[in-house]
Amino acid sequence: MKKKYLFGILGLALVSLASCGSNDISNLNPNTTTNIDIEENKSHAVPLNANDYYKDIKDEFTLSTTDGLFDFSIDSNNTKVYTIKESGTYIVKGLLENGQIIVEGTDLEVDIEFHGVRITNSYNSPVFIKKGTTCKIKVMEDTYNEILDLRNGKESDVEALGEAAIYSKCDLKISGRGALVINGGYNNGIASTDDLTIKNVILNATARNNTLKGNDSLIVESGQLIINSLAGDGIKSDNTDLSGRGNQHGSIHILGGVIDIYSKCDGIDSAYDLTIATGVSLRVFTGKYVSSNVSLKELDELYIKSTLDKDKYRYALYFYNDDQNDGVLMDCEYTLSMKTPDLKNVYYYKLANPKSYKNVKLYVFEIGKAYSINNYYAVSEGAIINPYKDLFDIKETLGDTVIYDYNTYAYSNNEIKEDTINSKKGLKARNEIIFYGGTTYIKSEDDSIHANSDVNVESISQGGYGNVTINGGYLDLYSDDDAIHGDNIVTINNCYLNVISSYEGIEGNIINFNGGETIISSLNDGVNASNGKYTPYVNVTGGKLDITVGLGDTDGIDSNGNYLQSGGEVISRCSSISKNIIASPLDIEGDINTTGGTLILLGSIDKLPNESIPYVWLKNKEFNPGDYKVKELDLKFNLSDSYKGLFIASSLLEAGKTYTLGDYSWSQEKETVVN
Repeated sequence: MKKKYLFGILGLALVSLASCGSNDISNLNPNTTTNIDIEENKSHAVPLNANDYYKDIKDEFTLSTTDGLFDFSIDSNNTKVYTIKESGTYIVKGLLENGQIIVEGTDLEVDIEFHGVRITNSYNSPVFIKKGTTCKIKVMEDTYNEILDLRNGKESDVEALGEAAIYSKCDLKISGRGALVINGGYNNGIASTDDLTIKNVILNATARNNTLKGNDSLIVESGQLIINSLAGDGIKSDNTDLSGRGNQHGSIHILGGVIDIYSKCDGIDSAYDLTIATGVSLRVFTGKYVSSNVSLKELDELYIKSTLDKDKYRYALYFYNDDQNDGVLMDCEYTLSMKTPDLKNVYYYKLANPKSYKNVKLYVFEIGKAYSINNYYAVSEGAIINPYKDLFDIKETLGDTVIYDYNTYAYSNNEIKEDTINSKKGLKARNEIIFYGGTTYIKSEDDSIHANSDVNVESISQGGYGNVTINGGYLDLYSDDDAIHGDNIVTINNCYLNVISSYEGIEGNIINFNGGETIISSLNDGVNASNGKYTPYVNVTGGKLDITVGLGDTDGIDSNGNYLQSGGEVISRCSSISKNIIASPLDIEGDINTTGGTLILLGSIDKLPNESIPYVWLKNKEFNPGDYKVKELDLKFNLSDSYKGLFIASSLLEAGKTYTLGDYSWSQEKETVVN
């Protein structure tokens, strides 16, 4: 339920974005691995800010073409409607309040150029491509553009209404090197019932539900993007059937760009595959981590919304710091009016945001009467200013007191409900998720990366593969649940993967480590091969795996099946010695086979390998925090807590030689056990 405030702190608002680079998806070969030099702590690029391109758009609106045809009309809502009826290039610029551009015709190929335009609409999609073959919108370089859908939040399907600020019923491509701000107050931000492609544009997109949506597919070729979803997914596709040519629908491909996603639900939700290419810089925040991580620019304008008669009342905001008597009273300018669905008049007023004050009061004055901060019709209590909320939504006046809600200009009258049920994953797909490179940072309330196999894919009438494959790149993951979850197979190839925090680090039916460097910090199991379609196992052929887990019944590596290692270096720690309950660095229900590489286990183990390279087991020796190295070999590890018991199996160990670790030496046999 929406609360009414006499005072308060303002919340989440409009954000911005950034990009570079492009990659051809036809060059992505799922059977190859990208060779990269592993770099720790790879920095994550931050998008540009579209607000830095802000321009006050006041010029009269114009739509022009030299090779097309359009007409103009005013509908029953007093909306100024420009309808494009033929193929061609159309140039739009200027201010169009309560207006709409419609594309409607047979076999149309339409190009629309934004040359500095601001379109608002409170009744339908500001840009509505109803019928055509393809539509391209080009945001011209060095221009600032806004498309604002000011409708109330969607409550039911209405065929005549568009589903987004820019809504297309054919393939849609947004390109250009200008700045574009999108606000989707009704439902989605930019949406196509077919394919949606984004290229180059500096895009600041905020939506009530899904911010970018392509039902059949969605491709980000490049761009500088900040995606903000208030109650849905950041980037989403829907369909899982086959096209008329037999192509699979539903995939999302991120081929380039610098992208920030702040999403109440999933950051990216793909109906089929999700691919992340080299050259991508991606940051994703979901659920509770959105509000604390969104990097916002102070808003340049503030708005007041009121149903009081505009010919009888005027408004001002009083800004002040510590001394309430030492402030500035700023008048608000009437800007536009519209009607609510029940035909009530609503009026909007605006003023420049001074940005240098801590507190604010809202004043209502009667037109024609003397006024001051002590002589008024009504006034609110003082409120602390948050620079990221821009609308004072007046609900009523009680005597001489104003009661209002804090809101954002694009979402006035809309209620964003708290959600505790929906998925809040970073990246999610029904079939496969494949990384080819790039830099990725995810902080998610649910799994950071998740591939399903139990959600129906229409084209095959069954669940998808449920695989996650990381062939390259740099990933930093922070999750309240699993950092990576694949219902079937998780494969880590040549990448740098840092699980900063998680409940479980990596979970899958089969988990492969073939290269790169993986560091896992988890509260529960670090790596968990769980029951599923296949016999579970963990398989290490190369790379480095370093695991630290929390206290309690926590295992570094837990397999309901087998553990296989033929190469690479694995360091696995269970709970510390001081608070260990039931824990193991390697808890395997089936067989353990170590035929190559190095396996270092800290803590108690209850099973030795069936087949193994030389190993040493120091069953009861205690190891305190510090750095450790086998003197005669390039074999080292570090501890931040105390452990009892050490097991090392390594192809570097040779029978008949003596080795030293700290203050302890032993003579190596093929199998050395020291009580």
